Amino acid sequence: MGFDDNNELKLNATMIFIPGFDFSTNNRRVEISGQPTNPTIIDGKAHSTYAFVPKMFFKTKALEVNEVLKSSFGLSVTTPSGLTMDWGKEGGDFLDNVGIGMIEINPVMALTYFNRFSLGAEIYLR
Repeated sequence: MGFDDNNELKLNATMIFIPGFDFSTNNRRVEISGQPTNPTIIDGKAHSTYAFVPKMFFKTKALEVNEVLKSSFGLSVTTPSGLTMDWGKEGGDFLDNVGIGMIEINPVMALTYFNRFSLGAEIYLR
């Protein structure tokens, strides 16, 4: 990042696929239609899930601080975790309409010394 003299914007994405699966509550208390049950075994199902995970990185060109030192700045934005499953059957009912999401914004800086050595740092903001 510290050796490049161009502004850059990189965009990419990952598509996550989780195949459907069956499961059992294995003698746990669950809630069906808002009513708690006694410990029992209830079968459930999760439908196939697709999730789109976008990522973006921007960096500035190397800016001269003085004749031996240059600096670059950047920003990374991604959604590193979070997923919503499509649950079916009674055993998955207690997890219906539940989702987790996170956005990560990371400022980045690099210092370059004599165009030979560069050191970068990133701050994680979650």
